[in-house]
Amino acid sequence: MAVAVTAVVVFIMLFAWAGSEGLSGSYAQPALEVHPGAPWWKYDPSAEVATVWGVSGDVVAAELQEHDITVIEIGPNSVLAALRPGEHEYLQELGLDVNTVENRTIVGRGDYRFDTLYGEPAIPKNLRIDPAQDPDYDKFLIQFVGPITQKWKNGIESMGVVIFGYLPYNSYLVQMDPSLKDPLFELYYVQWVGTYQPAYKIMGDLLNSTKLYNEVFISMFPDSQPADVERITNMIVNAGGRVNESWVDHSLGQILIAYVPHHTLIHLVQDPEISWIEDHGGRPVLF
Repeated sequence: MAVAVTAVVVFIMLFAWAGSEGLSGSYAQPALEVHPGAPWWKYDPSAEVATVWGVSGDVVAAELQEHDITVIEIGPNSVLAALRPGEHEYLQELGLDVNTVENRTIVGRGDYRFDTLYGEPAIPKNLRIDPAQDPDYDKFLIQFVGPITQKWKNGIESMGVVIFGYLPYNSYLVQMDPSLKDPLFELYYVQWVGTYQPAYKIMGDLLNSTKLYNEVFISMFPDSQPADVERITNMIVNAGGRVNESWVDHSLGQILIAYVPHHTLIHLVQDPEISWIEDHGGRPVLF
């Protein structure tokens, strides 16, 4: 199966990151997350995952294995490999085309972009989900070890995972039963599985705004029901705000343009059916 990013058109990402700059600086678990039995490339910070190209993936894989280099996945014309220090240069000396998968353990959204090798970033209590209090919360991020293949996508979907859309880098925002977290991580191609925290659902500038009211773009998950839309609308209106526009997009789900008291933003991002909130002053991020 080709090692190439699979197109997912359920949502459209209209923002980009510049490398790994702007990472959240502190982590809930400051040490490396090591899972017993996990392949070494999932937790070793010195590991490099790279695509190695050739005329045939099988031929490249055989050559790599001859030199004791770890093969993760074989594609028609390439191999996804896990490299130890020095092996990238060694393969180049052999005449192979080697392309590093950049930022492969970086993920997040809004003000929170972090390295999954170290787990989740430190998040204020009112912006995070407590699994003990909300064990049924079912929105997660799944990050893969490299560019997502159709085989990997099919693999997680066969386990009951519903894919909502793509997030940089090599990640999906999904709906799934929380009990799938450990079985998913056991898949050789899954780098990390974590909760889609309320903190990731909102632009940092909006959350830190000093305005009493903000006009915002609100995107709800596609599985939202009319009762969910009514609940969100009532939350806004009862707080003294108003909903200016509301419509259903065939791929994005329910969209609201609303005038919202600032203190209500926290309650909105805590709602399990809200996927994203941003200031409506600019072009919305449709996700």
